[in-house]
Amino acid sequence: PNLKVTSTLGYSFGTYQTTALNWYDAQDPRPDYYRKLPSYWYTSDPSVVDEIADAFRHDSKVRQLDWDYMYQTNYNSLDTGNVLKSKYILENRITDSRQLSFSSIANWNIMPALKVNGGIDMSIYRGRNYKKIDDLLGGEYWLDVDQFIERDLGIGSVPSQNDLDNPNRRVSEGDVFGYDYTANVNNGSLWAVANYIQNRFEYYFGANVSYTEFWRTGDMRNGRFPNNSKGDSEKQRFDNYGFKGGATWKISGRNYLDANAAFLTRAPFFRNSYISPRASNFTIPGLTSEKIASADLNYNLRTPYIKARISAYYTMFMDQTEQKSFYSETENTFVNYTMENIDKVHRGFELGGEFKVSPTITLNAAAAFGAYQYVSRPTVTITKDNTGDIVASNKTIYVKNFYIPSTPQTAATFGFRYASPKYWFFGASVSYFDDIYIDLNPERRTAEMLLGLEPNDPARKAITSQESLSSQFLVDANVGKSWRIKDYYLNLNFQVANVLDNTDFKTGGYEQLRYALSNEDRNLFTPKYFYAFGRTYYLTVGLRF
Repeated sequence: PNLKVTSTLGYSFGTYQTTALNWYDAQDPRPDYYRKLPSYWYTSDPSVVDEIADAFRHDSKVRQLDWDYMYQTNYNSLDTGNVLKSKYILENRITDSRQLSFSSIANWNIMPALKVNGGIDMSIYRGRNYKKIDDLLGGEYWLDVDQFIERDLGIGSVPSQNDLDNPNRRVSEGDVFGYDYTANVNNGSLWAVANYIQNRFEYYFGANVSYTEFWRTGDMRNGRFPNNSKGDSEKQRFDNYGFKGGATWKISGRNYLDANAAFLTRAPFFRNSYISPRASNFTIPGLTSEKIASADLNYNLRTPYIKARISAYYTMFMDQTEQKSFYSETENTFVNYTMENIDKVHRGFELGGEFKVSPTITLNAAAAFGAYQYVSRPTVTITKDNTGDIVASNKTIYVKNFYIPSTPQTAATFGFRYASPKYWFFGASVSYFDDIYIDLNPERRTAEMLLGLEPNDPARKAITSQESLSSQFLVDANVGKSWRIKDYYLNLNFQVANVLDNTDFKTGGYEQLRYALSNEDRNLFTPKYFYAFGRTYYLTVGLRF
């Protein structure tokens, strides 16, 4: 009677697809390609700068993809056999995911003051990653080779073959091409938590052990890595553990103080573990589990008219690994950029409250003040994507004290809600966001980037400083009503997000990883930004029975 066991078996499956442009032996069709922007012409032909800038401002065709041009280019691209060879295509990048999961949880009431929960979790994940031809844009086939390797090593070279078992393969719409591999991830964990309850105090302590095993299965033999791309890679296994504990002090029936602390290790993610997962089985040397240490302190107030909480938190992330791929100006080829020994800290305060002004009117307020920063100097290994050659090893990245990107580190909101006794409601809120930083190009924070610059040279700050986006306000509103129709409940909710249509709100952004070294070309690859949606309407209808 004091033991309850609940077991669950589940299977999930799904597909994620996104289309992208690809081109071969043709100019980059993107309107923001750096050679099409005014900044590219400042030094080579200043006379056309104003002309190009004016075209971007007033001609919508200049700012958009020129589909007619791409179709016409394909129509004019006859090969020696008088067949249309596409130079522009749309490809569909696909991830098909399948996961089998099992969990069993036991709840054991040993005595009224002591309860123990424990369980086992297991999962088997398979994610196939590949791409298909989505649209040949008027052409009749696409040649499945790597154009960048052909540029470096010559047409017909073995490394340029994406599928070495089918060289120079002509693919049509719906065909798989380019890459095809499966991510295999097996997880298992055992955990337990003990809770001890007294009149004024509650305590808990928990622990877990886990294992993670993953490997890559290639279904194409890539020409760059003919002996290490097809079939199963070596399996990577990580054994991890964690501890957590906390206590609650019931100062009174309306005032509570609680504290929590945890330390755990976590296996690296599959996506950050392979140097070039689309092409090879090579893993990042020295893979290790990351460590996470966290603590928080909270005060809670509960009265008939006020519900509020104040929290302080501190979390350390240690020994993380990140992987980036981009075109390097110094190497004149695509490179894989593997950063290791990344340490981060998230710390801050949060407070929030709900205030019952009357039986029908409720006020809500919340604020968060954080500082999320890098606290280490990671090291990087750079390899050429074409050959796997190492061009730099244990290179120091000076990002210590820089900010974690693309999230507001200061935010606040204030709102109200009116709930009528006749089952309709209306509400609105004003939100404020600040201290938003864009993502860094780590290569700009290296000693090599500053060679030849004097300590007081303004270029040093221009190269290394991190951009902070401007603060912004948003206003949201909603109205709704519910009806009871016999044993059914009908709910209607209409919401307007960003009522003032603030389209200048930059929610985040990133420095381009491609970066020119010379003073004249330093502004060719400027940051790119994400913007909030303008005024947006939502209508939700729900039926409950």
